[in-house]
Amino acid sequence: MLSSDYILGFVEGEGCFNVSIAKYVNYRARETGRKSLRKSKAFPFVVKPSFRVVCVERDRAVLESIKEAIGVGNIYINHRKDSVKHQDMAHYYVQTFADLVTVREFFEKHVFMTTKGEDFKRWCKCLDIILSGKHKTKEGFLELCGLREQMNVHTGKSTMWKPEEIAKVFEENEDIETGSSQETQKLIHNNISTI
Repeated sequence: MLSSDYILGFVEGEGCFNVSIAKYVNYRARETGRKSLRKSKAFPFVVKPSFRVVCVERDRAVLESIKEAIGVGNIYINHRKDSVKHQDMAHYYVQTFADLVTVREFFEKHVFMTTKGEDFKRWCKCLDIILSGKHKTKEGFLELCGLREQMNVHTGKSTMWKPEEIAKVFEENEDIETGSSQETQKLIHNNISTI
């Protein structure tokens, strides 16, 4: 089994604490052809926090050791079509909220040496917002978006749903229904991956 310091170092280099945002889609309404099953509009976004570590498939044993040490998550293999130029990749992925809390508890015991530590702190704040149910309010959701915007900036990738775009959606939908904290707690305890 790998040491905690080795795991932390590997995660600092190849790991990612992430919070993605997707537009809410009422699939049931889409299937039935009805415009809405609720009297008021549903909250327009879904928050999906996650944690992942990626490496080439031949080094998968490292991910197995990380998974064993943390105790949650799954490993997936991304098979590349052009295996001559590109190697297959292994992904250690955690996405259910209860499992993400376990990931958080594991890394809170360690001191990060790189800016990954700042990403981790912001990610933890996002988890706190979700746990409190504030992500289902306009103010809490925009706070979460601001934190998310500051995370993983070194990757150079542009995030979907920037805060200004989200604020515009809220302006256009003034009668958005916000979820209760009790409702959110029920989802968390049922280990729903997207809340």
